[in-house]
Amino acid sequence: MTRTHPRRRGYTLTELMFASTIGVLASVGLMSLTIYSSRVGRSIAIQQQAIRNGRAAIEGINQAVRPSNVPLRVRDGGGNAAASGNLVELAWPGEDLGKRTIRLVSDDGNLQTPWDNRLVYDPDTAQAGDEVVLARWVTPIPNQSIFTYNGANSSLAVRMRIGDSLDPAMTTVNDSRSGSGMQGVEIDVTVAPRN
Repeated sequence: MTRTHPRRRGYTLTELMFASTIGVLASVGLMSLTIYSSRVGRSIAIQQQAIRNGRAAIEGINQAVRPSNVPLRVRDGGGNAAASGNLVELAWPGEDLGKRTIRLVSDDGNLQTPWDNRLVYDPDTAQAGDEVVLARWVTPIPNQSIFTYNGANSSLAVRMRIGDSLDPAMTTVNDSRSGSGMQGVEIDVTVAPRN
């Protein structure tokens, strides 16, 4: 008596190619989704960091300026008293004007490269080492200064950007540091001394 085995059926080449194609497409789709999610997560993290820096900067500026005497004094890039500039001198009651400052500091001298810029509050200009960094990655809005002040009857206007520079020449540099697209927040506030 001979036994017959049930016929075993294998996969055809067409079926194997079809299954492989589906597997490859699913893998590519999953990898693309992972990369996209990573980019979005990085963008959100950088935006949140810029918002935290902005909040700290506004709070620090407010704490320095609110108790100040009027008038304040703003200095331009040449160190001259002006209506707008990146340095503001102030004094609290009983102090001489200029004892305290808030200024934009840039390590490379280029205010449009935010990664080495910081907004610094100096509570005593006669003493070194007591400076407080209010915010990092700070740039003025292009073609403007951070501080504008029009005299004792006005408030101190503060306009700046925290995050990527808006300078078009910095686009590829921004991408390498914070990912594609413009990451950052713009701050436009006014602070008035109480006096």
